[in-house]
Amino acid sequence: TTEAIRAVSDAHATVTYQAAQLKALGDEASNVDAAATRVNAQLESERPWRDIAAIEPNLREIRAAYVAERQSLLQWQERQAEAARSRIKGRDGFSTLTADQAHGVLRCLGQAVSDTDADAVAPTLTDLRDPFQVCLTRAENEANDRLDAILSEGRRAVIKSLDLALHNRELNTEADVDALVSEIRAQLLEQIRAGVHVRLL
Repeated sequence: TTEAIRAVSDAHATVTYQAAQLKALGDEASNVDAAATRVNAQLESERPWRDIAAIEPNLREIRAAYVAERQSLLQWQERQAEAARSRIKGRDGFSTLTADQAHGVLRCLGQAVSDTDADAVAPTLTDLRDPFQVCLTRAENEANDRLDAILSEGRRAVIKSLDLALHNRELNTEADVDALVSEIRAQLLEQIRAGVHVRLL
């Protein structure tokens, strides 16, 4: 019957999307794994539509776990975006912006948050987590650049971002430390003496 076909299709979709995404995320909850095993056994049987209602509790368990995990990731995204907003708002000069300017600076942070809900199956759970972090970092850099541009308008000093290239820098001796401090001092003073305000990356 049409109803039986729909029930089998829904069960197949649940293990193909929700259960598979939970597994890819690393969610190895035994109850979800056991529920997915029972659903797969039903689908791989000779006549999967027979007694299809028996696996409904398993399907509900998988779907509930999926929705909970997806909702948790979306809430995490919002917390990360709000933390980025707070860092931007905490910079000197942000409080002098007009409402339109502030909105323009912060808009890209809101756009980094995934436009989806807890019941959707796309983007995937892993896409909500890993690529988002890269996207948010890029958006925060853009927001800082926009703020720099606004605060550098008119007769105010130009704000320039400066990467001191300290990542993975190895120091082994006291002389290395002294040399690095001298190098950083020289780079910063060069900008300051040129009348530039420096924002370190």
